[in-house]
Amino acid sequence: LTRDKRDLPDWLEQFKADELFNVVDGEGQEKRAAARFALFGLAGELASEYGITGWEVGAATGAAALAFNLWHGARGKGNDERRQISERVRDTLIAMATADFPPPITAPTRPWSGTGPDGGVKVLRARSGSSLPAP
Repeated sequence: LTRDKRDLPDWLEQFKADELFNVVDGEGQEKRAAARFALFGLAGELASEYGITGWEVGAATGAAALAFNLWHGARGKGNDERRQISERVRDTLIAMATADFPPPITAPTRPWSGTGPDGGVKVLRARSGSSLPAP
């Protein structure tokens, strides 16, 4: 490989431009993944050419393209990172809200006034059952 006089970076660019690895209207993550699968295809073709694999010409490219299509089909179109960030922020806020904050105090639906055991006027909160001194 180190003695190969061909322009391998140019060859990689040709692989990346091939319709097998070309993502129409793809976002960054899809394009980066396509480029890596194209690199796998090129590496496999070189290994086959050097007699390392025993595969026929084109087999490595076809396998890399198949793997890319399976990956792309499983994850769908678009940028997965945006969705993951949104989910993590939501999950963190939910975890923090339930762990760090007391339950919200709701306004009484029907306040009741009366006298307490000490003869003072008390207002009861309907929700919690605790009494508060009247203002």
